[in-house]
Parts: sequence; structure tokens; C-alpha cells
Amino acid sequence: MSLRSFFCLFFLSAASASAQVPAAGLQAYYPFNGNANDSTGHALNDGKLFLTNPTPFVTDRSGSGLAANFDGVDDYILIPNKSSFNMPRDSAVIFSWFNASVCGKTITGARDIWDTYELSNTGKRREMWLSATAMKDSLGNSFQQLEAVAIVSNNTDTELMVLPFQVHNDGWHSTGVVWEKPILKLYVDGTWAGTKTASIPDAKMSTNNKTTLFGSDVFTAKQCFCGLIDDLRLYNRVLSDSEMTLLAKEGIERVLLPTKGTQPSFYTVIVKNSLRGNYTPVVMSIPSFSWPPVSIALFTVDGRRVANLFWRMKNAGTAECFLDKSGSILHKGVYILKAFSANGSGVAVPVTLLK
Repeated sequence: MSLRSFFCLFFLSAASASAQVPAAGLQAYYPFNGNANDSTGHALNDGKLFLTNPTPFVTDRSGSGLAANFDGVDDYILIPNKSSFNMPRDSAVIFSWFNASVCGKTITGARDIWDTYELSNTGKRREMWLSATAMKDSLGNSFQQLEAVAIVSNNTDTELMVLPFQVHNDGWHSTGVVWEKPILKLYVDGTWAGTKTASIPDAKMSTNNKTTLFGSDVFTAKQCFCGLIDDLRLYNRVLSDSEMTLLAKEGIERVLLPTKGTQPSFYTVIVKNSLRGNYTPVVMSIPSFSWPPVSIALFTVDGRRVANLFWRMKNAGTAECFLDKSGSILHKGVYILKAFSANGSGVAVPVTLLK
């Protein structure tokens, strides 16, 4: 069965969250509150601004601070090569927030949110970056194709590792790229989004004598990001799943068309095969956590993710939910529909897909 779209009906309410973010192992932190300074106190890590647009800093996602505003043409921030910026070769995390939906111009090709690069003493390249590419699906809906990329080396061989993930909802999204030798991980909006394991032995990541750019690629400084970047953090240790969730909660305050009167205790969800007209109504019982969801996905009963979904507002009380890929083949049977909130909580309900 080719399942082309899902239609999900939600009563949406206001959602907000805040959290104490992890402090242990924080190597550098850039809140971009009018500058590119490292707020951990390492003055040598302060960035140099190459933001040429008229408004280089704008209001951030919380409404109480600022975020760096990149024009997609020639804007970037350079972090000098300093020893205080070094991280272990076997474990590191780069966490950041981005908002590409405010770009306001047509941007083609991959644009780097950040890029860090090192050339080893044997001439082998080590690099890690996160890029976003503006794309459209078969229904004409816009989405961002994220790619977490690592080039690792053991001074004899190098290997390219790529982790893709599609983000369909507009607005702010958090991303965490984790290097835990020999594994590369990607987190999006506080939830695990993929893993890649290096095949070469003793693979190492870039740590010393690095060139680092925010909002552009290292080599050309031309793959410039268009949109907002905020609260970029570097850790010299691997963070747990719960710590990644805490980071994704930090500073979130979103209001999406709150319903009037008493909030419902359940949401009606209709999973529909748009080609055949078959559908299965289910009920999601919602506990007292933040809503709307930051991600929705379909899983097999044994826990394998088979389809990522995205939602968009249809009217004041309704959102539509679609597959992020056209032509995904899902056979009839029982699946698990999971919705994750910004604070890391979630709801899972069984869904029976009809032939």
C-alpha cells in the first residue's frame, strides 16, 4: 500500500517550557545576544562578526533575548583557532537552534548552520558540520533537509559519515550533533533522529587547530545559511538522551491558536490512505504536558521508525498531518503513532492501517 498522506485533527493549546540546561562539560556557549562572545568566560573563544545585513540580531524564540540573523549571501561568524576551544577527539556535542522559515528569499543548495574543520599532522582531513537545504515534497509543501556530516580519520584512512533528517514544521528547531567514537548521532527537537557508525578503526574527530564558522561552510564561506541561529553550545563530553531533551526545552515559549474554554483530555486522530479513501480513527489521551507536538512519527510495534510526519495549521482548531516522503510503502497492519512534546514527554497509540 502506498500511503501518501495522514490527516490528523488536533485541538491545539498554548505550550511553554523551560529547563535547567546541562552545565558539566560546557566548553563554549554563544547566546548571540548582540555579539558572538563565548558566555562561559573563555574570551579567546569570542567570535568575529561578518554579518552585513541591516539587522544582524533579532528577537529570539523566547522573546526575551536575541538571535543571530544570517542573510544567506555572505553572512557568517568566525571562531579563531584557540586552545581553549579544543575538545576531546573521542566525544563532543554541538547543540544549536535554527529558524530557516524567516529567510524570505529563494535559497538553493545546502547551507551550513555550522562547520568545524581540522587538518591533522599527517594531512588527513577531519571535519564536522550541520547543513540545511530548502526543499519541497510532491505535494508542494516546504521542508528543510538536514544533514549532520562528519569526516573522520585515523591518520591512515578517512571516512565520510552522513546523517539526513527532514524537518517540515516552520519556526524554531533544536539540533544536537554528537560524536561518541566511533558513532555519529543526530538529535532534532530533543529526540533521537539517527545514528551512523564509522567503519574504519580508531576513527577520530576534529579537536585541535580548528577553523570554525557559524552560518557558513569553512572552505568557500559561500554556502551561507539564511535565517536565524541561536544558543549554540559545544560540550567536551557526550550528553545523555535526557540532557538532550533538557536542552530542547530551554527557552521554548510558543502559542498556537489556543482553544477557548475547557481544554479537551483527548484528541481525535484520523489516519487516512488518500489514494483509497480508507481510514482509521484513533483517540490520543493527552496528559498534562506541553502541546502542540514538536514531532510525530509512525513506528512498527517492535519500535522501528517507518515514517516521519509533519503537521500544519488548517484552521483555528484543526491541523493536518502528512508523511514527509511521498511513495513510502507501508503494508496494512498495526503500527504505533507517537507524538512528542517540547518537554520530552510523548503519547503513543496503536493505529491499524487498512489495505
